[in-house]
Amino acid sequence: MSADPKKKAGEDVALVWGKSDDGETLGVLRKRGEAIEPALVKKAREGEPIHGELVRLTPREEPNLYDVEVLHDARRSEARDSEAAGPAQVASSAYRKGWDRLFKRPRTKGALN
Repeated sequence: MSADPKKKAGEDVALVWGKSDDGETLGVLRKRGEAIEPALVKKAREGEPIHGELVRLTPREEPNLYDVEVLHDARRSEARDSEAAGPAQVASSAYRKGWDRLFKRPRTKGALN
């Protein structure tokens, strides 16, 4: 097997080292480039939120070793959403002026307001 330096630098591999008693969660060591990190992997289920990344694991020839393909990164989506400067502006100044003209109480002499 020839070592491709480009592939090695961007390599994303997971080693499964254990699973939960119910078999629903896998404990893995994940190597992305030079970084190694522990992670938990669960099967994606329809209707359940994704916390972290949605990945596809493709088995390698070596036992318990998988190539990792990131299908969706929910953390990036959340970060992109939180970068907005604030809530969407739903009322323009023309809208506010019209609202005040229609619904603002006229000031009367002797009123407490």
